[in-house]
Amino acid sequence: MSRKAWIYLLGVLVAGAVLSGFTLLDVLRANHDWPTFVILTALATVAQLFEAEHGKQSYYPHFVFFCAGVILLHPALVVLLVAIPHLVEWLKESLTPGARRRKWYIQPFNIAAHIIPALSALTVYNAIIAGIGQVNSLAPLLSASLAIAIYIGLNHLMVGMALVLARGVSWRESGVLKPDCLVPDAV
Repeated sequence: MSRKAWIYLLGVLVAGAVLSGFTLLDVLRANHDWPTFVILTALATVAQLFEAEHGKQSYYPHFVFFCAGVILLHPALVVLLVAIPHLVEWLKESLTPGARRRKWYIQPFNIAAHIIPALSALTVYNAIIAGIGQVNSLAPLLSASLAIAIYIGLNHLMVGMALVLARGVSWRESGVLKPDCLVPDAV
């Protein structure tokens, strides 16, 4: 990998770790969210085990549960919701003989590339909801839609940049911003 790719990769890893660390300091205030967290984490972990490949990209149905977590959970639990399924998949791959083994940095990058957009989306969602005050009929739906668009867009941009820098492909070749790449996650 090029020097630029390593700098980008390490920057994303550090940013994800710092955001996670600060967010997890507040995990005790998430008491009322634990049942929802357990259900979403169990479903996301199972979903993480189902991979669909399309070209150079892999897709997982976990986005459904990660996005639900952004809307429903305390930020510290969102970090755990993202990390746990990825770590289970990483453990499964490392224990399965003959499994496709990824380089050490790919799974931590994937975790960070979900945590950063998820916390960004959650911040936007909470700011909009707090600013609205009295909730009208469309405000929560529009706020949630914007938050999910931010999550998916930022995640795809981060992954796309990694592909451009690490694999030397163009943005067009990476395909991460094409509708057929964005729509499965958005749905």
